[in-house]
Amino acid sequence: MRNEDVIVMNHLTEKIIGESNESPSSLLLRSLIISSTWKCHSVRSIAHSTIKNLSEKRPDSFPAAFAKELFETVENGWMDQMVRKTRSSEDALVSGSLLITLSSLILTPHSHYESLAIPALLLSSLPRIAEEDGSVWLRWFHQLGKMKEAKEWISSETTVSSLLTTVFGCADRSVRDDAVAMLVSVGSEEIKKALWTHVEKAIEQIDHEDYIDIPERSVQVWRCPEGTLFNKDVLDFDETAGVKNAKRENKAYSYKDQMAELQLMKELAEKRRKEGKMTPKQKEMMDKELAKEKEAALLYEDSLGAPQLSVIHPLFSCILKNDRFTEASQQQVLEVLKNALNRRLVNDDGVLSLPIVEMASLLMDFASSVQTPSTSIESFAVCQKFVSLVNDTGKVTPSVCEMVEYLLDLLTNDKPEIREASLKCLSASQLLSRVAVMASNAAEMNTLIRRRIHVARFDLIDAVSSLANNLWFASLFSIKYDLFQSLIDDIISPHPIVRGSAVNAFYQYLNELPEELHPAIRKLAEVYTELRELTEVELDQVGRVKKEAVLEALDNDSWRTKCAGVDLLGAMAFCAPKQLSSCLPKIVPKLIEILADSHSKVRMAGNSALKRIASVIQNPEILGVSNQIMEGLIDPATKTSFSLNTIVNTKFIHYIDAASLALIMPIVRRAFEDRNSETRRLAAQIISNIYKLSEDKDMEPYLGDLVPGLQKALMDPVPEIRTVAAKALGAVVSRSKGDTSKRLHTTIIPWLKDKLISETSTVDRSGAAQGLSEVLAGVGQDQLDYVMPEIIEATESTAVSAETRDGYILMYIYLPMVFGDRFIPYLPQVVPSILKALADENEYVRASALKAGQRLINQFVSHARKMLLPQLQDALIDENWRIRHAGVTLVGDFLFNISGISGKSTSNTGENEDETMGMEQVGKTLVRALGQKCRDDVLAALYLLRSDVALMVRQGSSHIWKMIVSNTPRTLKEIMKTLFEKVLESLASSCEERQQTGAKCLGELVRKMGEKIILEVLPVLEEYQESDDVEKRLGVAVALHEIIANMSKDNLAHYLTQIVVPIKTALCDEDEEVRDSAAETFHVFYNNVGVEAYDEVVAPLLEKLTNERDNVLEGLAAVMRGNSRTMLPYVLPKLTKKPVKSLALCTLAAASGDSLGRQLSRILDALLNAAEKNDQYETMIDPCEEVILSVTDEEGIEITLDYLFEKARGGNVPAAVLLHTFIEKTTANLEEFTDQIISGCIHLYTTTNDQIADHVILGLTAFSKKMDPNQHMEVIPLARKVVGNLALNSRGQQILGFTHPKSLNALVTFFREGVLQGSVDMKAASAEALGQLVSLSTPEAVKAHVVNMTGPLIRVLGDRFPPNVKSAILSCLSQLLDKVAIMLRPFLPQLQSTFLKSLQDGASRPVRLASAGALSRLVRLSPKPEPIVTEMIKTIAASPDKQLLETTLVAARQVIQNSNVNSISEGVLNDGFKATLMCINGDSQSELDESITGGAGSMAGQIALRMGEDKIKSLLDDLSSSSTPLRKRVWAGYGVYEMCRTSISSISPLDSLLRSSLSTSLSADASVAASAVRAACCLLISEGSSPDSALLSSVGRAINHASLDVRKVVGVGLAHVFAKLDQPFENKLLKVVIPHLVNGTKESNSGVRCASELALVYGLFVQKGERVFNEYLESTEGAAKSVLAQVLPTLARVLFIFF
Repeated sequence: MRNEDVIVMNHLTEKIIGESNESPSSLLLRSLIISSTWKCHSVRSIAHSTIKNLSEKRPDSFPAAFAKELFETVENGWMDQMVRKTRSSEDALVSGSLLITLSSLILTPHSHYESLAIPALLLSSLPRIAEEDGSVWLRWFHQLGKMKEAKEWISSETTVSSLLTTVFGCADRSVRDDAVAMLVSVGSEEIKKALWTHVEKAIEQIDHEDYIDIPERSVQVWRCPEGTLFNKDVLDFDETAGVKNAKRENKAYSYKDQMAELQLMKELAEKRRKEGKMTPKQKEMMDKELAKEKEAALLYEDSLGAPQLSVIHPLFSCILKNDRFTEASQQQVLEVLKNALNRRLVNDDGVLSLPIVEMASLLMDFASSVQTPSTSIESFAVCQKFVSLVNDTGKVTPSVCEMVEYLLDLLTNDKPEIREASLKCLSASQLLSRVAVMASNAAEMNTLIRRRIHVARFDLIDAVSSLANNLWFASLFSIKYDLFQSLIDDIISPHPIVRGSAVNAFYQYLNELPEELHPAIRKLAEVYTELRELTEVELDQVGRVKKEAVLEALDNDSWRTKCAGVDLLGAMAFCAPKQLSSCLPKIVPKLIEILADSHSKVRMAGNSALKRIASVIQNPEILGVSNQIMEGLIDPATKTSFSLNTIVNTKFIHYIDAASLALIMPIVRRAFEDRNSETRRLAAQIISNIYKLSEDKDMEPYLGDLVPGLQKALMDPVPEIRTVAAKALGAVVSRSKGDTSKRLHTTIIPWLKDKLISETSTVDRSGAAQGLSEVLAGVGQDQLDYVMPEIIEATESTAVSAETRDGYILMYIYLPMVFGDRFIPYLPQVVPSILKALADENEYVRASALKAGQRLINQFVSHARKMLLPQLQDALIDENWRIRHAGVTLVGDFLFNISGISGKSTSNTGENEDETMGMEQVGKTLVRALGQKCRDDVLAALYLLRSDVALMVRQGSSHIWKMIVSNTPRTLKEIMKTLFEKVLESLASSCEERQQTGAKCLGELVRKMGEKIILEVLPVLEEYQESDDVEKRLGVAVALHEIIANMSKDNLAHYLTQIVVPIKTALCDEDEEVRDSAAETFHVFYNNVGVEAYDEVVAPLLEKLTNERDNVLEGLAAVMRGNSRTMLPYVLPKLTKKPVKSLALCTLAAASGDSLGRQLSRILDALLNAAEKNDQYETMIDPCEEVILSVTDEEGIEITLDYLFEKARGGNVPAAVLLHTFIEKTTANLEEFTDQIISGCIHLYTTTNDQIADHVILGLTAFSKKMDPNQHMEVIPLARKVVGNLALNSRGQQILGFTHPKSLNALVTFFREGVLQGSVDMKAASAEALGQLVSLSTPEAVKAHVVNMTGPLIRVLGDRFPPNVKSAILSCLSQLLDKVAIMLRPFLPQLQSTFLKSLQDGASRPVRLASAGALSRLVRLSPKPEPIVTEMIKTIAASPDKQLLETTLVAARQVIQNSNVNSISEGVLNDGFKATLMCINGDSQSELDESITGGAGSMAGQIALRMGEDKIKSLLDDLSSSSTPLRKRVWAGYGVYEMCRTSISSISPLDSLLRSSLSTSLSADASVAASAVRAACCLLISEGSSPDSALLSSVGRAINHASLDVRKVVGVGLAHVFAKLDQPFENKLLKVVIPHLVNGTKESNSGVRCASELALVYGLFVQKGERVFNEYLESTEGAAKSVLAQVLPTLARVLFIFF
């Protein structure tokens, strides 16, 4: 497959996937994988762009599907196999870097992570990707982690379950391991919990019996060292078994000798066994048995490796550290670890990938904590084994150093068994030596190791000291000066065991380094002096104990210290008030913590301290309930609610002091964290109450805990809690001052604004809105003035999110509640934004807006009429039904408020829509409150909305109407004028829903009130129809429609005259919309009264028509559009009678739609017959265009095309113009009529009218542009057939259409597409058709398309296509060279190389001949044809292929002939002449040889003409000489004929030699004679009417030659001679040749006979009459005359056939 094919496949795949709504198939995805891993970089780049584009275009399905397919193709090896095929390499594999590149194309932040995460996880876990970059998936997911939705999604139960199911269901273990590691790295607690749950379930499902039921022999085989044979019985076999059958009658050996030999063999075998040597047979048996035992041992080999141990380490840690697991389970864990820790972990350094320090500490800690000694010893042993394996790696990594430090630190442990176990672990061979040298901090590690081991050497436990001594000397450690300070530190260590050992170790240090004695004494003295001094008490500036020091004492482990600290804190209760307010917020929380201390005396001290603090409370109300408050502090689990209720129920009249706050606030803070919603509500209420009665400085220390609690309460799902928390927060902000106020403003308000637009839940937004309202109220009116523009802008903006709009709308609910009448000035600004929000696409925004509107009405009902009602009335006529519904709801609330009713209906309402529940008093109240006009407007609007298209609007308005109206008929009568005005406004509205509402309402009124409303309405309609307001006139038209539709037929007949007048008036209105509405009204009118409607309305309007387009005509056209089937037959007779009203006829016909097709011929006949001249500028054409362009149905289009084509073929120019216009401008789909249009237009190329040809060509061009490029291929067969017929029927005459400059625009487009994209046969046919177009067209017509045709032809010719395609293309290019050769000069290099390549085509002779002809034409453009000729001569001289030789000779001859004079050097010509002679060596044995001879001779003739007389004479001599070999003579004959045919004048110097040679050769061999005849005929043609009689006679006699071919050539040649004559020969010349031709007509061979007959026709000028024939006949006598007379009928037959 070529790169271009892959790119095409890639683009096609992209288009299919991009346009499909379904998930891409595996086949399409694999095609993308092929192109994205293609060997060519440019192809891969295009494919990568495609993948990226598809990921952005279809993020919902493509990335996940591609990732899944990518993973599967890598796993099953398909991708590697495909890469090996495309790159032709058996070792080629898909690299990890390429897979990472493909992964990055789909792993984008915009991807749909829900569908992509799991397939991408498996893909990123492939070993190839993990080895290259193991964090691909993690990086992508951490990018998504910035989005809250992604975090929630990855932690959801469904996602976690799906992830684990997919990962553990993967067959590839390495993929599973990497995927699990990545999931753990995500850091999600839910994933970790689910993962360990999965592991625990898997462990529980293990059937232990399967592992226990192992044969003892298999266990022994497994335990046998590797390479050691367990079953040694296989070696004990008798090697003499094969020779035991000794024969007593053996001729070679006696029986005794045979037995002796057997005994010797046994003795040798026994000797080898004792020496440990084995025979070859035993070695073979041993190898086989070892292989079997190894295979058996592998079955029981432990499968735990480093990755598995890393994953399950947390599980082991949980089991060993948790007391709830039995000791048996813990022992099983040790057993698993013991078996897993083997040499395999060392081979690949897998042990270093384990959590080394964690595992060592786990084992050592477990050993020190377990009660059973055996288990402890086993744990120590496992740890020692583990450290040994780490040591065996020989590596010193940071983790190894950390492990050594941990083990060294254990040497300070109080338990001797721990110190002993640690030393055993550290005794691993060369471990400490290696770490001391190779660690990154080698100096520090060296000192630390020697310090700890040296001190351990003097341990009080002998076993420990012995191990340390052995390790010290084994590691070659020595005491150095750097141990001095370390040993001093150990002497004063807090660990007694270390101090005791360090003393002896230091003594040994001084023994080995006595020079350190004096420094040691000084240092010890300094240390002693420092330690014996007591630590001073920390005092403040005035000598008081610092509070911080006392608080730190409470953290001391000593209970006595704690008690002392608590007493001191209790004493602080008696500090000064200022000091008390600053101390208590820190003291009381500490004392509360002390109440939970494990020591009873500490708890008692804490209780006492709190009581002392309570005793200094100054607030009498708090002092009275201090005991209840203390209970809440002492027992928070059960007494918190009790304490809170006590505080809430207490009525405060005094300020609350610091001590009171110190006791209350811890309870309140804890209450905010309580699950009980009532407790949280009480806490918020307490803050709201007490903040007003406390000093700001006293409250400030608690704000850090209170504000977060209030913020949390503000987001509580319980509305009451949010309300109380909001008030509390407002109180906090309003009461705070100074820096506290500034700090609260900078933290709380931004937080509230952030929560106000929260995307999490409506609860958060509602709480934030309520809290922000209270805070704004606390800040003051100025702040409200500042933020209101921002709030209004946010509620009306569509650029912000729906959550943002909802949050700010919620502010409108709470701000009025908080600010009260201070919010009234903002009502005019707020209501529009609320109404706009009522139409929001999000339900929660609409709900919030409705609540806000109801809040405003309920709270500001007294101001609603002026400020709210006008805007609500506007909402009732809004185009959005949601706003109308909300407007109805709010208007209802308003009316219910001012009327004093609840608005709730009972169960017996609603059965009858006119049944009401309203009372008379309600109506009077509304009139008093609103005024009569306002009340009528509101009720009229409500009644109108009872007919609304939206069900909810209808129900709402009907409910309100029933509740406030007591009598519907009487109320309607009162509001009728106002109601009808609103109906008309609705009918005239541009909103379709309002129109339907008005129409339905009007129809209902007409049905209910009948004649009453008609009598009242008609005068109003007449008045409105005279108005200048278009909307009023439009309303009249629509109203008429509804009135007529709902009137009974009797009433309609009664009021017919009154109704007809406004209908006609509306139809003639100057506004188009009014006319269209009136036309719809007429349609209803016609349906009710029938044809009478046309007589009453249409007929009078027809009489008003003029020759100009006016309102009357437009109105009738509007009626026609709705009633064409009945109206068109009605008006045609009136419009087509003479004089024809062409404008009216065309306008109405164009408006008739589908009905036009059946009447189109009649209409067009009338219009075209009315034309004054047959010209493209005829004025009648313009109105006709409107008619034909209105035809859009298939039947009408077919009739139109047939009619126009027929008229155009008849020479009607307007029809051709209309045909062009229809094809170019029609909006209908003409795909079904493609064949008809193309065939018809091409046939019209033969017209003799220039204007018709011009418009037909333009029409065909326009149609080709409208066609889908995919359709071009379908029309090629038809177009080629039609063009071929035109070429056949033209008989060489120029076709007018093909002289047009744009005649080929469409046709070249079709055939060019066929050449490029068609099948093999289609390419050939298209190329042939292009050739025909070139031959039929003029150069001016072809010039514009030279580049468009030549480029594709060259491209296809250069590819591997069959001969028929190449022949057709070469023929087309030849036609182009003949027609517009100069235009092809830019293509000269490409054409030359392509033709030369085709000339070498060994598969097809026609291709080679066609390329020869094309090359001969091309050479005329070449300034240097000599290289071409030289190359051909070389081919002729060296080619062994006779077929190639033959066509090359033909090509060379043509190239030389068409080359410019002197463009080829004489040397090259001479080489060519010699090459032709080389071609005729040997005898001619086949037809191909004869053809080669002819080609060589013709080429020689062309060369001779170029080289001069010598070569010409040479050829003539060879031709005339009988001694010349036959083949060479034939060669010379062809050469002479070629010279005579090409340039007879060049041979004139040798004229006599030429004639004699020809005369001599006419009787020679057939091949020679035939060439001579042809050459002689050329010579005779050049002589005209006075030829050489002797030569003519010789040619005539040659017709009697023995060869049939020669006789035929003579007849044909003479026919050519005679055909070239302008006048006949004289009779004496005719008598030389005519008798011979007459004899030829008697030949039995039809070829000779026909040629002779044709020659006679031309020779006697029979084609021009019988005069010459009769004159010659008269000049003959006897038998000759009789025979000639008999020939005349035959000549007449020939004349009939050929002429």
